[in-house]
Amino acid sequence: MNKKLLLDRLETLAHMIQNDLSMDAYWSVQVLMKEIAENEKISNIYESAKPILCVDFDGVIHSYKSGWKGVASIPDPPNEGAIEWITSTLESFDVRIFSARCNDPGGIEAMIGWFREWGLPDEAAKQLRYEPGKPSAFLVIDDRAVQFAGDFSQLRADQLRAFKPWYYGHEGWNR
Repeated sequence: MNKKLLLDRLETLAHMIQNDLSMDAYWSVQVLMKEIAENEKISNIYESAKPILCVDFDGVIHSYKSGWKGVASIPDPPNEGAIEWITSTLESFDVRIFSARCNDPGGIEAMIGWFREWGLPDEAAKQLRYEPGKPSAFLVIDDRAVQFAGDFSQLRADQLRAFKPWYYGHEGWNR
């Protein structure tokens, strides 16, 4: 296994541990990652030359027509243009895939397999990172989000309760 891939997996593990509130283990893994990076003269993994772009998986990349079928079951095709878009976006951004599936190693493996099945080039697939939560990012693309514009009075509870993702009401989507 190459060292960069090992560091990426350790970083994902660190975030999983952090989400479980095991801060001592989280910081131990972070220190280990830093030591590996310094000893191997790997460029700083904490500061990407490219801005981080977080992209949700289900409902954004994966069409999610069938709805949730389990962490490792991804039965539907990509949304139109998704694979090509990701491939081209990697030139300008450090793309991080975030999903509830990332909280389970089987979910990450299922997404990797799904990307292969739908033709994501190997070089592009190697650049993707999988996040168990939403990391700090330049921009987030999600089907279940509302942009905050600085005024909480614009976020009325009745409007928030009425929110529906883009695919609700589309023919062929199992909702």
